[in-house]
Amino acid sequence: MHKNYYKEFKGICSVLPTPFKENEDFDYQGFEKILRYQKQNQINTIFICGAGGEGPSISNDVRANSVKIALENFEESPISVGIFESGTKRTISSIEFLRKNVDLEDRIILTVSPPVYFSPMHTKQEIISFYREVGSLGIPVIAYSNPSYTGLKLDLETTKSLSQEENIFGMKFVKGSLDELRQLREGLDQKFNIGFANRSPLLESFNAGADVLVNSTASLVPKTFFELYQNYIKGDLNRAKDFEREIADFEEIFKIHKNYIAVSKSVLNLLLGSGDYLTKPFEKLPDSIKKEVEKFLGSKEMLR
Repeated sequence: MHKNYYKEFKGICSVLPTPFKENEDFDYQGFEKILRYQKQNQINTIFICGAGGEGPSISNDVRANSVKIALENFEESPISVGIFESGTKRTISSIEFLRKNVDLEDRIILTVSPPVYFSPMHTKQEIISFYREVGSLGIPVIAYSNPSYTGLKLDLETTKSLSQEENIFGMKFVKGSLDELRQLREGLDQKFNIGFANRSPLLESFNAGADVLVNSTASLVPKTFFELYQNYIKGDLNRAKDFEREIADFEEIFKIHKNYIAVSKSVLNLLLGSGDYLTKPFEKLPDSIKKEVEKFLGSKEMLR
């Protein structure tokens, strides 16, 4: 590795949807539009093929193509790639496929879930052994703690053990409390990266110890997130709070429909023309719901 890009995995990380055509082929042009939108609005880093990118449903080919396009269109910044599989062998196989088919460069960071489906049955030692084998491949890895989707929360004791493993440099902590975030930050080496993935509160998450906010809303309003973070690091907290309120107001859009991925794709399709098809059995939003999304964006003066 020429440069430790994982040390730059800080600030705002947009969780990007994966665009598809009607037949579920990967939509290259749609993804390029989404990536350029993030780069033009100065987002620090991106997370592709994660839960918000339908990562558990996509093929190795789609993941590889997503990484290729991301490396071409989101230059000079770290890129996190989701890996969601059901066991050590399948996880290693997916990573090896990616490495074989893509020049991963030194900007790629893997966000790897514990073995899905069976996660609640695994012992602490089994989880540590799993991540040890993944880390042995030599690519920087972020462990993934999302009990809503995997059935397993990585507690402080387990995370401490993982932080001692080769190439495990951080964790993504999803839908936890600020108190849990503080406990993690206080109990872990300051060099161990913590990504926090809650819609709100944002500024308090940084104060509680998050290095990076991993957020799906950021992909829709990246400029607002950029301004929030820039004002935060400058110390202008009043201005940062203005942007935080603006983001919270925008997130009312997710009350229109329970599938936040479908809503996100509908928003980006209206803004960029990036398409709104999903992997089956998901369905596109009904036209009546799309009209509500369009009306909402119109009320925010986001449509030309």
